[in-house]
Amino acid sequence: MDPTVVIGALIPVFNNASTVGSVIRECLRHVSRVIVVDDGSTDSTAWVLEREPVILVRHEANRGKGEAIRSGLSEARRHGLTHVITLDADGQHDPQDLPGFVRAVRAHPRCLVCGYRDFTLPSVPRRSRVGRDVSAFWMRRQTGRDIRDCQCGYRGLPVEAVLGLNTRLKRYEFEVETLVQALWNGIPVVEIPIRTIYGPSGERSSFRPIGDNVRFSWFNFSRTVLAALRRFPSRKPSEPIETSSTAAPPVDRAVASGLGAFLRVCFFGRPAGPPALRFAQRLHLDPHHFREAAGLGIAHGTPATALSLLAVVISIFGATYDAGVETTIPQFHVAAVWLTRIHLTVACVLGIACVTGIILGFRTYRITRSQKDQGERDTN
Repeated sequence: MDPTVVIGALIPVFNNASTVGSVIRECLRHVSRVIVVDDGSTDSTAWVLEREPVILVRHEANRGKGEAIRSGLSEARRHGLTHVITLDADGQHDPQDLPGFVRAVRAHPRCLVCGYRDFTLPSVPRRSRVGRDVSAFWMRRQTGRDIRDCQCGYRGLPVEAVLGLNTRLKRYEFEVETLVQALWNGIPVVEIPIRTIYGPSGERSSFRPIGDNVRFSWFNFSRTVLAALRRFPSRKPSEPIETSSTAAPPVDRAVASGLGAFLRVCFFGRPAGPPALRFAQRLHLDPHHFREAAGLGIAHGTPATALSLLAVVISIFGATYDAGVETTIPQFHVAAVWLTRIHLTVACVLGIACVTGIILGFRTYRITRSQKDQGERDTN
């Protein structure tokens, strides 16, 4: 046992008076210190916390889960903790999983230890499954890692390393931001299975479907753009880590094919050049499907050149038609015709490129999905 590793629990709480007490007591069976951040609760949470042997941090007003965890990490550093295990106060994270986190943290003190839920259980809400798949897709684009459960808040965090990431987001998207920033900065991630409680035993979540999903969408868009525009450091981990399957999921292959076909049409049938390939690589798209769609042709062998020429023909006919329209400013007539022609050409090429990309992407998804299902049936 490494005596320099000092582990505690960190519980952000907002209006969870009926559950936070039992969560704290269960945590104290496995760790010696528990930090609770009361993030501006307006129910009787404050009264409950005054009777529990915890290190208490209070926010006068609600600042969001991300701010609560950052406050808890700063408090952990002041109390000499090197690692904290974060879990929710609403009863959806089982404190009985804490020994597994403690073992993983001690075995991999430089890593983020992330819990992942079993989404095959019938008790898991459909929205949670969809959210998991969407987050995993964007995580692969931004980092190249296939994280099983990007949004799970049950984690073991090295205090100094996470505080050094200079995260900025304040609410639920903080958890995804931490993963992205950690992987960009070469901090390894270890994943362990956890039990998750759904149903009437847990209190109503403070997750706001509209506002928080809008923030998640903006975060994913901005980080994906950054990942595509520049290459972030990716040091080779010095410790073994658990990883998911390295095979690209069907949706990833479909996006690679669709983007390749889109670029092929936009380049008037010429193979996408090295910049396009580098762009795809930075988004961690499947290289085989991207190269095939971007350089060898598109669905059913239809040459991309023909589709691009079709767009040009349509635009020329449209511009010729507009050229016959009488104008009240003759001196600008020629410029207007050419401007119309350029606009129509660009619009037609982009339109046909989008349709082509969608068709090929959908076709690729159906084929790869069928192959995956067949492989799973053969294995069983």
